[in-house]
This record gives sequence, C-alpha cells and structure tokens, in this order.
Amino acid sequence: MDSSKLEKFATAARVTLLDQMAGLVTQALNDPKIAAEYPNDVAALRSAVAEHGEIWVADTAAHTWFNRLTAARFMDVRGFSGLYRVVSPAEGSASNLPEILLKAQSGEFGDEISERTRSEVSALLSGRRTSANPELEAYALLLRAMFVAWYPAMPEVFTGPADWIRLLVPADLLAPTSVRERAVAVMDDDACATVEVVGWLYQFYNSDLKDEINKAKVPIDAAELPAVTQLFTPHWIVRYLVENSLGRLWLRSRPASGLREHMPYFVEPIDGQADTGVTVESPEEIRLVDPACGSGHMLTYAFDLLFHIYEEAGYARTEIPQKILTHNLRGLEIDSRAAQLASFALAMKAREKDRRFLTRNVDGDPVRPDIVRIEPLVFDGDDVELLAQGLDREDRAALEGLLQSFVHADTFGSLIRVDPVGMAVLRRILIDAEQSEGGDTTVEARREVITRARRLYRQADALEDDQYHVVVANPPYLGSGNMGGQLSDFAKARFPETKSDLYAMFIERNAELARPAGSVAMVTMQSWMFLTSYRKFRARLPEWGHLATMAHLGARGFDSIGGEVVQTAAYVIDVASSPGSRGAFFRLVEGRNESEKDTMLLKAVTDEEAHNRYEASIADFCHVPESPVVYWISKAMAHTFNVGTPLREVATPSVGLQTGDNERFLRMWFEVSAGRTGFRMASREESRASRKRWFPHNKGGSFRKWWGNREYVINWEDDGRELWRFRPRSVIRNPDYYFDRMVTWSRISSVSAFRFDESSIPNDKAPFISSDQGHLDAVIGFLNSTTADVLARALAPGFGMEVGIVASLPILPIDRTLVAGVTNELVVLFRDDWNSSEISWEFRMLPIVGLGNGGLVESAESLWGDAVDVTLRSRELEQRNNRYFAELYGLQDEVPTDVALDRVSLTRNPYFRYAPNKGAPRSEEEYRTLFDQDLARELLSYAVGCIMGRYSLDKPGLILADAGFTIADFDAKVPNAQFRPDEDGIIPITGAAYFLDDIVSRVHEFLGVAFGEENITANVSWIEHALGSGKRKDLRQYFLKDFYADHLKMYSNRPIYWQASSHKQTEKGFNALIYLHRYTPATLGILRENYANDMLDKQEARLTTIEHALDTADKAEATRLRKEQATLTEMRRDLQDWVTTTLFPLSTAEIELDLDDGVKQNYPKLGAVLKYVRGLS
Repeated sequence: MDSSKLEKFATAARVTLLDQMAGLVTQALNDPKIAAEYPNDVAALRSAVAEHGEIWVADTAAHTWFNRLTAARFMDVRGFSGLYRVVSPAEGSASNLPEILLKAQSGEFGDEISERTRSEVSALLSGRRTSANPELEAYALLLRAMFVAWYPAMPEVFTGPADWIRLLVPADLLAPTSVRERAVAVMDDDACATVEVVGWLYQFYNSDLKDEINKAKVPIDAAELPAVTQLFTPHWIVRYLVENSLGRLWLRSRPASGLREHMPYFVEPIDGQADTGVTVESPEEIRLVDPACGSGHMLTYAFDLLFHIYEEAGYARTEIPQKILTHNLRGLEIDSRAAQLASFALAMKAREKDRRFLTRNVDGDPVRPDIVRIEPLVFDGDDVELLAQGLDREDRAALEGLLQSFVHADTFGSLIRVDPVGMAVLRRILIDAEQSEGGDTTVEARREVITRARRLYRQADALEDDQYHVVVANPPYLGSGNMGGQLSDFAKARFPETKSDLYAMFIERNAELARPAGSVAMVTMQSWMFLTSYRKFRARLPEWGHLATMAHLGARGFDSIGGEVVQTAAYVIDVASSPGSRGAFFRLVEGRNESEKDTMLLKAVTDEEAHNRYEASIADFCHVPESPVVYWISKAMAHTFNVGTPLREVATPSVGLQTGDNERFLRMWFEVSAGRTGFRMASREESRASRKRWFPHNKGGSFRKWWGNREYVINWEDDGRELWRFRPRSVIRNPDYYFDRMVTWSRISSVSAFRFDESSIPNDKAPFISSDQGHLDAVIGFLNSTTADVLARALAPGFGMEVGIVASLPILPIDRTLVAGVTNELVVLFRDDWNSSEISWEFRMLPIVGLGNGGLVESAESLWGDAVDVTLRSRELEQRNNRYFAELYGLQDEVPTDVALDRVSLTRNPYFRYAPNKGAPRSEEEYRTLFDQDLARELLSYAVGCIMGRYSLDKPGLILADAGFTIADFDAKVPNAQFRPDEDGIIPITGAAYFLDDIVSRVHEFLGVAFGEENITANVSWIEHALGSGKRKDLRQYFLKDFYADHLKMYSNRPIYWQASSHKQTEKGFNALIYLHRYTPATLGILRENYANDMLDKQEARLTTIEHALDTADKAEATRLRKEQATLTEMRRDLQDWVTTTLFPLSTAEIELDLDDGVKQNYPKLGAVLKYVRGLS
C-alpha cells in the first residue's frame, strides 16, 4: 500500500469538501425550493447551525461525505456493495461514471433501490423531470437509496431516511476531478486489501488540522482532542497486544487449543510460572473493549482472532460474525467520525466472512457493531425533577452525580468513572418508565428526558468497572501542559498519580474496566516507566497488576511519526496482585524503523536466548531510585543502587533560573558591550558592586564535556533587580549559588556531558552541582564516565538528564586524588580548546597567528599535529577515567570504556567536529581538508576583527568591544601598533578594486604584518586553496559570496560585523562591513558619502573612459567594452537607486543603536541597507 498517495488524496479531499460544504450550507438554508421539498431536513440543518455554527456543520458534512465515499469505494473494490458498484465504474468500463448510474440509464436497478426512487431516477434520466443537472440529481438519489439500505447494519456511517447531510451533495460528484473520482484512482485493490485503509485515510484527513492545532499551541479541549490525539497503530503492534491478551485468555482456558498456529507474536508463559488469569467456558463469554477505539484497528484484529476461536469451538462460519459482534467486541470513542469508521470496519470484517451480513437480522433486529460514542448529555434542574420523582435524598444525590459526570463526556470519554449506586437508581427509573404510559404534557416531557437518559445509560453501562476480560488500546497522548482547563482540572482531581498525560490516565482507568485477573493490553508513550512524575503510580502497580510481557519500542516505533520525540512501549498487564511474577520483556529500542523492530520482536518471541529478551518482575526494580521499569539492568548494576550513596548526599544538584522572557533578559555575550559585562565575578555582592548589567549565563548547549558552552549573558544588574520584579513569569531559584564554582550540564540532551563553570548564573536548562566539601573534581569525573551514563540511562532512557536523575546516581567511595589528577588535566585541555576560538570571551589570539612569521602551510601542519595530539591525550584520559569507575562499580564486563575519536568533544578535534552524521566514514585526507578550510575561515574572521579594531596583533584579547569606540580609543589601548584598524570601522567589499582600503587590500596588509611581507603571495595562495577545499577560491569572491554566511554561522545568527548591501546578488552591487561596536549615528552618512557615492563617481569615470575607448577600438575590443558598459550602467543605476531610496533616508535619520537591545532588535533598525538575514531582517 502506497500510504503517500493516500495521504495526498485525503489532505486534498478535506480542503475540497470543506470549501464545497460551506457554500452548500448557505444554499440549503436559503433556497425555498429545497425547503419545500425537504422541510424536515432543512429544519434539522437549521437546528444544527443554531447549536454548533455553520463552520462545524460544514466540517461535519465534509468529513461525513469523505467517510461515506471512501467506505463505498472500499465496498466496491471488495464486492460488498451489491449488484452494481456504487461509486466506481464497472470493471473494464470505458466510462468513468459509477456503474450504478450507468445501469440506471439502461433501466437496471439493484434490489436496494425502491420503486419510488427508480421512478424518480428514470424520470430525471429520460428528461421527463426537468433538472439543471439530471445526471447528478439522479446519482444523488441512487447514493441516498444505497446509504439507506446500508443504514441498518452501519447506522453510524450511513444515512437513515432523514438526514440533513443529504441536502449537501457535492456538485462535482461525477466530474473527473471529484473526490469520488480521486478515491477510485487512489483506493486500488492493493490499498483495499484490508479494511485498515479507512483508518489510515482518517488519520491523513486530519493531519493538516492536527498540524494547525499543534502549531497554534493552544490548550486542547473537546473540539480539538480527536484530531490531535488520533494515531493509527501499526498492525504488528496490534497483533502483539491482541495475541498476548485475547489469545492468551483462550489458551489459558483451552490449553490444548491450536490457536497458537495463528499467533506468531504470542509469548509462551515463563517456565515454571503458573498463569493464573481469568478463564472462560465458551467463546460467547469473552468480553473485549477498546476504550479509545479510533477507527477500530484493534477491534478488527480481535475479530480475526475470535473467528479462529469460534471455528475451533465448532460454530458454523455463517453464525460467527453475528456472535462476535453481539457478544464479544465493544468500542468506545468520543469522536463521532472515528466511531463511524470503527463501526464500518467491523461490519466489513463481518461481511468478509458472511456475504449476507448486511441484510441479516437476529430476532427481527439488524446485527450491528457495538460501537458506543461517548457524548455529552446535559440534564437541567427540570429534567432531574422529572427523573427523580419519588426518590429519597441519597438516591437522588447518586442520580445527580451520575448525570453530571457526562456533561463533558466528549472531553473525558472513557476516563469517566461510573458510580454503581447511581447506575442502580437510573436502571430502576428506566425499568419503571417502560411499564408506565400517559398522554398529558408532563408525561410527554418526561418521555423526552427518559429517551436522553437511556442514551446516557448505554454509555454508562459500557463504562462500569470489572466487566471486560480484555481491555486493549492505543490511547490518546496529550501532556498536561497542552490540556484545556476542564481536562486539566479533571485529571488533577480524578487521576492524581497519572495526571501528567492522557495516556497514563488510561492505563489506570483500563485496569478498572478489566475484570479481576483480566488483561490490559496497550501501546503508549514509555514515559510512565521512568519519569519522576509517575513514581507513585509505579510504586502502586504491584498492588493491582504485573507486567506479563512488554515490547519496548523506544523511538521510531511508528513510521508515520518518525524522529526521537515519541518513544513508546507495548505491553500487557495482568490485573492481579502478584509482585513476584516475572514477565518477558523485549528491548527493541535499537531498531531504526517499524520493520526492524517487528523483525527483532518476532525473532526474540521464539528464541529465549535472544540478546534483546529479558525476564524480570516489578520486584526487581524496587531498589532502583523511584522504581523505574529497568527490566534490562543486570544484578550488578541493581546492586550499585542498593549499596551506593545517592549523589544528593555528597553534593547539591540544583536547578537554575527561568527568565520568563529570554528575548528580554538574555544575549549572546558578544552582542553587548564588554565594558557593561562582568565576566569574572566571584559572588553576588561583587556583581552588585560592579554596577555592570550583563553577567555570564550558563544555558546548556550542545554536547561538550569538561569546559565550554559559555556563550550567553543575562541581565543581572543590581542583583537581578528587573528579574525579581518580573516574577511570577520569572522564576529565580537557588540564587545563593550564583557565581560559585559548579558542575553543569544540558538538561535537554540525548547524551550526557558535564562541564565545570564559574562566575556565572545557571539557567533551568543547565542544572548545576555545587559542593562545600571540595568533591567536585571527583564528582565530574564520575559523571563524565561511561559508568554514570549507563546508570543514568537506566533511570531515564531517552528523557534527557533531569536533576532528579543525577541526584539519584549512586556514589561509591572514590580515590579523589587519582580522579582529580585526570579530571584537572582534562579541564585544562578543554578550557584551552574553548578559549582558542573568538567565540570565547577569554579568547586572546588565534593560534595560527600566535605561531608567528612564516608560511601558513607549515603553520597549518603544526596546528593539525597539535590538534591530533591533544585529541589523543584527551581520549587516553577519558578512557582511564572510564576504566577506573567501571572497575570501582564492578561493571567492567557490561560498561564500555573505550572512547571513539569522534566522541572527544574538543572543537579542535577534527574527528569530532567533522564527524559525518550518516553515510560512509571520512578519509584522513577529508578530515585534513575540512580542518584547513576552517583554519582559513577563522584566520580571515580574525583578520576582519583586527581591521575593525576588535582585536590587535600587538595585544591579546578584546580591544574595541564597547559601543561607539573610535580609533582614538584603540591608539590609547595599543600605542604604536604594527597594524592599525580602519579609521571609521567600515570596510568596502566590491567585485573590483574600487578602493585602496577595501577588504582584500586590508587582508593582504594584515597577512604581511602577521606573517611577513615576503610570505603574502604564498599565504594568500594557501588560504584560497584551503577555502576551496583544494580548488582555488578567489579571496575577493569569498568575501563577496561566503564570508557573511560563515560569520552568521560562527556567531549563531547574531553578527557583530553587519554587511551593507545594495543588491541581493552581492557581486552586482556595493557591499561593506560595519562593525556594530563602532557604529554611531553618523556611520550610515559616512558609508554614503565616503564609500557609496565614491563608488558611483568611479563607475561614472569608468563609463566615460569606455565611451572614449569605443571610438578607437577594433571589433573584438568594442564587443568586450560594450558588454562591460552595459553591465556597469545597470550596476550604477541600481546603486544610485539604493543610495537615493534606501541609504539616504536612513543616513539622514541618524539612527541610534543600543547594544543592550541585542542584535535581533537592532538589525532591523537599519532596514534594507543591510543584507537580508532570516530571523533578523
């Protein structure tokens, strides 16, 4: 099945049908002819619009038409639709018209078409009855007749005799571009091989709506819940769940059954362990429910398995479908559209086995799938009075409580708990009502209330506890942060232990729906197994159930989702207290997609020695902090948790602050004035006394160990005055530790990496560990070891590194002197590495410049050797650290201690920096090429910094890094400099050498001073070949086309050198770099007068020269000159236009920039003068 075609069809069909239905609703409400012909339907439509609005009506009609057309197409393909195909052409027909219409044109009709409809259709097609579109009107009548015929067996899907949706017939039903025609094209034999296609179509139809809701980030309530939470379950997961719950129930009841032959995913009971679950005597006893059934995928496979069970028990094949639907299967659903499809899917399963199913009756009633839509029902005070006549106070209160519980049933669904006392009271009321009758107004009013009460009773009856042998579900996933107010309040009040996510509440509720010793089979997010928020739920699990089997899918278990975010597990819980019982666990987290995980599971189910198969009981986890479901850990690992001291007792893991508005309070450190930043504060008192505004702020960052990721500053002026005032949006935690020496890490990361930090304020995304006892050198050694990583992943695999996880890690007695010797050397190596880049505020000078005069070829070779040596030394030290802790914890046989070169997180480590994300590994030559390329880029960036005065060849560190600094400030800081910066902090970049002090000439000058005049040519050649990865890239072309992109990347899209540009294609215009920290309100005026206008004058002079030269040029020379003339004329015209319309108005405005506002706020102030940058312009 090509799901991409189905998805494209479904999403496009939604757009088409919504547009059509909106117009048809208006037409039906305002056309007197329609009102006269269908008065009851029009009245029903008006009522629906009045209650829900036209948008809801159009949406409902669109989805209903989509469901009906695709359902009819499925029936056509499978031969279930009757004598003639209903939406499809006849097999082999040259016409695209539906077969039922073509036959009607010849006077042929199926038995489903009444005489009246035949007469009306014939009149339309023969012209005896006038119509603007007789074929369409005739086809609409035929469709309506077929829908009515199918209604008794599938009332949720197809229309009855009265239905306002029949007024809204798409006008293009017979057109080649119609949704019907596209359904015929897309839903071919392969797609319709199983009825699960309707579930896929349902999910795809809602996909755009789901994306819209998720992007809007609005709280989710009843209206949004179905679209956001529906997810189609892969068939192999469905089989695993149903075979190990329903199948296991039958095998427990009939141990000699041959059902095993049909269940490849069935997990045999563990040797020597009795299966004490519930049993049945007959297949008709079995009760299975899916409490969030969606389009019915779980139920359709349960149908297949039940069919085998009935056959084995000796039932006739023709009676089995009605037995299954009558006795065994029930689906509950809040979404009427999904309920339609679940009902249809089961009906098709039954029709597959019994060709007369759609017309078969039992005791005079049609056999229907038992799909219960959980819908809101409201009973006001008068309604309650009519129902509660003769009740005492206690029974009335019980009744009112039951009725009230269904007011928001479309939000709470199967999570509603039904009070048995209230049910008994309502049951008596309904029985009494059946035995009474009357004709007065009061009785008539009560009759309407009784009818509503019966609807409520059917829902409540389906939700009573302890009634199902098997509860199977893929429940909706919705975190508490996305819940609307009603759902959030309900969760907190009714499900305090599982309130964090909708799916977790379903685990708890499903266990209540199941009979004692029954089974709950589910696929859900895996977070309940590990997160702290579910610890109480996990602790209570042994009191009511045990895990019989689990397929731990991890990430990528659903190909339709992809990525690492949704991590899942499928499992069966036996609802019985048996804490010592062991279950079979299958670890499939390494599988890269559904297919790989499916293959891994099938193999491990039959192979008890499979490497990814484990046996464990809940009791095995009790010694691990917070009892996560870590079924795979060894006894030795579990022992470390039992004997170790929790890290929280050795040091203090803590959480940092939240600003509540990062754009207001945070900056990259290089955006603001260095003089306004307190880089080396030792305490809060010192920071306050400094009167500075900005202070280092640790925000986590990418994977890097030991030292680094020091990029942000925070507004903590006057001890955080503005942040304190910003509460409650800001949350300031643990301020007593600010500016202390600490170990920090990135909380939201798939890999752990711990770093030292000091003189900073931690963010909540970068928790920290402090200690008054000097343990930090040993603590960081442990935390950066593979032993700690394996232990942490056991506590919370795939969930980042929360403070509680780190605090719970077991600490054994450590040789602090030995460990500190290793960690201190690593910290020095990584600190020097971080500070070798100009992204560090402790950067002093570029290493290649520090090597002094000479050729860059030799310098690059030396730096490559140094980088490799430092990498190898760091790896050796990390491996030594890993071995020490693995041996200390007795885990040397299960914890890896080697470190791959590409995991040594030094910036200068080429094997880490340029490690390929996928595909073939790089050669040594490729690593060296990339290394040299970045050396050249960094050298040119540093050269620009020296030209601007940010750095100096004569003095290390920052020079001009405060707002409005001038050349005079530079001279005061660096007297008699060998290399002086540009006078005005503006460097022109042009396609030709219009200026003596343009970027290329100044870089040549820089290279001469830094490495010797005699080496300029050779060094420029090395730079150009390094930039081009071996092929020469002209220096001028690099600055025109690539430098700014490289600068944006290096400075995280917060550039400090801003590129003024007169043309989108930089080579066709005037460009110049402006140094942000030397900008003044006069800068754009200087740019206009001294550079842009100067370039205009030089272009004019060149054009004059060309004009004169044409007088004496030969033919070839004249052709070349005219081409240059045309190009230059166009360039000059564009530049003149830019100067006049863009640069002049802004330069005369003398715009002020405040560095405290940051680049994101300041960049747009200079508007179209600057080169467009996504996210800034």
